[in-house]
Amino acid sequence: MVGVTWSASTEFRWCGSIIPEGGMDKWTPAMINNGFGQDDIYVEIPFLDAMKENGALCDVSYMAEKFRDSQFPLWHANMWGRNNLRAGIPYPDSGHYLYNPCADDIDWQIECDFLGMMYPGLANASALRSFDIGHIMNYGDGVYGGVFITAMHAAAYTAGSIDEIVNAGISVIPENTEFRSLIEDVIASYENGETWEECWQMLEDKWAYTDNCIGGAGNIDAKLNSAYVLIGLLWGEGDMAETIIISCRCGQDSDCNPSSAASILGNFLGAEKIEAQYKNGLDKTRKFSNTNYTFYEAVELNFDLMKEVLLASGATLEGGVWTIPATKEYIPVPWEQWEDNFEVGVNVEHIGNGVVSIEMTKFGKEPLKSFYIDMGDGFTADFPIAQYAYKKAGEYTVKWRAEAQDGTVVSHSRIITIKEEVEVEGTPICSITAPTGGGSKDVRVIFDGDVPPVGTNSSSQQYDTYTGAKEAVSVYAGVQFAKVYEISGVAFTEGKHFHDGGWFAEAPYIEILVGGEWKRVDAEISKPYPGNDLTSQGAFFETYTFTFGKTVECEGVRIAGMPGGKAYFISVGEIAPICEMKNDFENDIVIPVCSVTKPEGSGAKDISVIFDGKVGTDAKTQYDTYTKTPVGGDAYVGCIYTSQKTVTGVIFTEGRHFENGGWFAGGEIRVEIFTGSEWKAVEAEISSPYPKGEKKADFGNDFEAYTLTLKAPAQCLGVRIAGKAGGTSEFISISELTVVTAE
Repeated sequence: MVGVTWSASTEFRWCGSIIPEGGMDKWTPAMINNGFGQDDIYVEIPFLDAMKENGALCDVSYMAEKFRDSQFPLWHANMWGRNNLRAGIPYPDSGHYLYNPCADDIDWQIECDFLGMMYPGLANASALRSFDIGHIMNYGDGVYGGVFITAMHAAAYTAGSIDEIVNAGISVIPENTEFRSLIEDVIASYENGETWEECWQMLEDKWAYTDNCIGGAGNIDAKLNSAYVLIGLLWGEGDMAETIIISCRCGQDSDCNPSSAASILGNFLGAEKIEAQYKNGLDKTRKFSNTNYTFYEAVELNFDLMKEVLLASGATLEGGVWTIPATKEYIPVPWEQWEDNFEVGVNVEHIGNGVVSIEMTKFGKEPLKSFYIDMGDGFTADFPIAQYAYKKAGEYTVKWRAEAQDGTVVSHSRIITIKEEVEVEGTPICSITAPTGGGSKDVRVIFDGDVPPVGTNSSSQQYDTYTGAKEAVSVYAGVQFAKVYEISGVAFTEGKHFHDGGWFAEAPYIEILVGGEWKRVDAEISKPYPGNDLTSQGAFFETYTFTFGKTVECEGVRIAGMPGGKAYFISVGEIAPICEMKNDFENDIVIPVCSVTKPEGSGAKDISVIFDGKVGTDAKTQYDTYTKTPVGGDAYVGCIYTSQKTVTGVIFTEGRHFENGGWFAGGEIRVEIFTGSEWKAVEAEISSPYPKGEKKADFGNDFEAYTLTLKAPAQCLGVRIAGKAGGTSEFISISELTVVTAE
């Protein structure tokens, strides 16, 4: 907390240069409390929570679930990893570079401290555990950043010097990896007697422009930023202030790096040897952002989990002294690197009503020769599809196989669950209709579908029943439905807590509206409801889920009970009835097909924009096949059907033209129909000549339309336009594709 808060004002202000002397603020003890809102710190809490509930050695999937459900702000690999988990990309693919373009970033490195502290003297075990957990959001060097830091923490408990700590950290990193090579460069510079500034310049010359994420002078890559942690530890020579200052002055992610360096050094020194100026400003009552933990509560939980780890490792406790098995040799974790080999990944995400979006990601320079996908319900295709519509809810195994031009074949599968809760229509209700407190005065806020993140400090997103009452009277809040629904429970999200109330005096109960009469129903609460005082309450906007023993048909649901606190009122963030999911879906959408299903340009990422019947007006209302690395081969876009159609033509409206592409090359567009087993070219006449050329000026205005009329109507299951993609970046753009049929 000291490292990150002291250095916070410098973060990414110096990229590719050393922070000058005096560039940091002067340390003041009050600074430390800014750490309660730092992502370097609070991201660790979900992992601790998962271990608290499932054991210190629990499966990583429990931690991935907690991380997926977190609500606090995230960036880079953390953000991608969490988004991937939410989109159905499971651990460990959530951190793989196929799905996470920030896989080599610093994220696991900055949040792994809790784990190293949990493994005193057990560097090998901590490294393996860190390697496993790190794949939630990172891969390769990104994971090694966390392994490096974790092992140094573990070694810090028993090491006799900084050199011993560093030796443990580098020894668990496999040889012939970029991460280890860079760290060895730092150690060699230190042992050769160079200054830290000379070491920094060597790294800048050799490693500064290897970041896959930011590019340019900016670098958030784990290996370079780990080097800056190491520079602080080595040249800081055990002095807390010097360690932080040197690590910070290396620049780049200049608050995270001194945070890691100070954390390891603090673990080595022990709390008693850390100067008072770094400790005496700490607020002992404040909680970390979006969590229920104070500093000492987090430390206590980590300590309890540490005891579990030690006992499982064969350590013994006698007379207050732990005896820990000695580490005879350090063992590297598995070898892995972000490589240029051919690989293909597929992400399938349910977007509603049984419809899924499908993104194919290709990695490596070798062109794609063939692709096959099996959606798990009997539908297969020998080409990439961008969307698909399932007819029934259920669990499906999606399989895909891809072959490169050089004959390399990769195949994978993923399980996707298709379910959809019915959207309930109704009117929010409350026993207090004219509250006088600080919350919203519009009761509709409790049924607007907006559930604020846990810990949100916003009165406007809650409705409370404060009226200045002098005695307790039962209150309720709920929803009266527009029709009869079958529900299995209700999720109740509290609002803010105040010094004089904002909660129920005891666990509330649930009532349902049946035949115009409110009736109490038995329900099981997801977690214990707090007591009737402010100190017992958790974070703002926590959710309590009430589940019925069986589904019930009703016309409304409400939560009720006696209000708590001295002012006798409750606060409500959201009331969400849990309605039975749909089992069958009525949809007959066209299935878009495209040579690129995961574009990386400025256009829309949802291919359905080309079938919305609207001609685009800007980049966001078009779809283009731009990728940072051209995919090669023909570009195509079209659709397939679930039943035969008689196609007579296609109207193709271009999108925008760019300096580097956005058109078909060579002045030719061909029409192809899908027979059910293959794509077959058919003759077609174009309404006006398609431009020839290889520069933007050759292609006229954006959003021009071309009509391609088949010389003979074709019975088919799909149609697409295809041709060589144009421009230096080899991509096409399309605003709208209209298939003309005889029906």
